[in-house]
Order: sequence, then structure tokens, then C-alpha cells
Amino acid sequence: MNFDTALKQVRYWLGRCEERHHDCLVSGFPLLPTRVLSLEHKDGALSIALKETGGFKGRYMTLSHCWGASRPLITTRDTIEERKANIPLESLPTTFLQAAMLASGLGVQYLWIDSLCIIQEDAHDWNIQAGKMAEIYMNSFLNIAGAATRDSTGPLFVTGEDNTFERIPRSYKIQGAKAERLQIYARIVEEERVTGSKIPDIFTPLWTADTNAGIMETPLVRLIVS
Repeated sequence: MNFDTALKQVRYWLGRCEERHHDCLVSGFPLLPTRVLSLEHKDGALSIALKETGGFKGRYMTLSHCWGASRPLITTRDTIEERKANIPLESLPTTFLQAAMLASGLGVQYLWIDSLCIIQEDAHDWNIQAGKMAEIYMNSFLNIAGAATRDSTGPLFVTGEDNTFERIPRSYKIQGAKAERLQIYARIVEEERVTGSKIPDIFTPLWTADTNAGIMETPLVRLIVS
């Protein structure tokens, strides 16, 4: 699925959700996380930089992604000033870049991605930010779930015809739903390489070796697109 088609579809879904499910959308402008990616357009091109928010309020989106075997782009104490100045688009893995494009296309200026907005290899910052994760996800305008890829190098936008999904050859009547024809797809679940779980990667708890702590992102969000 190309970007323009995906953006159009998400806009349509958000419009329907706003009309029918008033509790889904975050009202007003919540406090921004400690750091966010600021998405701006300069000379007609998307520009991305890490921003310290300082307690300001605003609308932002979040990304849930699987780190996988390929380590994503990160922020450390050594690179934080570089990230604040500019994050070149060509340095972003596909999942991150498409998430930024989607947020910008929806008119949302800020995006939160854990590996870039939490200082990695810094136990002090990780402990502070880990305690705020529930709030970060619950207050996000929309959470993007990279459910179709095992790491940040894969695309966000796939269709039901892609080989990770199978069509369910049955129709279901949902009580209370209006009469609409819905096609249901199921993702083929493979054996997870690290934990042995059979649950798709981003829907399993994230276990960190240094803290022995588990974090489950997806149940925390109000609104999710995958």
C-alpha cells in the first residue's frame, strides 16, 4: 500500500471514530512527554529534530515497534545534541520514517518513539521515562503499531493481500453495528525468535535484560492504527 492511500484511509477511520466513538480521542492538549520528535516542513521538505518539551502541552502521536534483531536508531548521551539539531531523513529506518510522514500528514507536529525519545544506555533516564509510559501512550492522539514487521526496517503500510495476512472466509454480524460489509484478515503468527511466544512481536511484553521488567504498550492506548 502506498503512502497516499494509507494516509487517506487513516483520515477516513479517524473521521468515523470522531463521529461515532467520542471517548476514543484525547480531548484538549495534554502535557507532552519529556522529549518528542518535532516534525516541521522547511523549504517544502519534512524536517525532524528531537525536542525537549519543558512541560509544554500539545498533540502528539506514538509509535509501537519491535526492536528485533536489527537495532533501531537510538539517542544516547553522546548523540542527544546531534539529535536536537537535526535527524536526517536518510538515517531513519523505514518504520520510523513512515510513522513521521503519517503524523505530519495528519497535521500532528510531534511524534514519540521510545528509542529516540528515551536516552538509551542511561539507567537513570530510562527509569524516569519507564514510569511515564502508561501516561505517554494513553495521552497520545493516535498510536501507530508496526505490527507487520519484525524490526524497524520494515514498512508500516501493508494490505490484507500481503503474505503475512490471510483472508477469513466467513462473515460475522456484530451486535449494534450498522449494516456494512466488512472483510476480516488474520495475521499468520510465527514462532517468536527470542521469547518463544506465539503472540505477534509488538503485542508481547517487552522484557529488558538489565531491569527484568516487562512493558506492554498496546493495551494502554485509546486509539491505535496498524
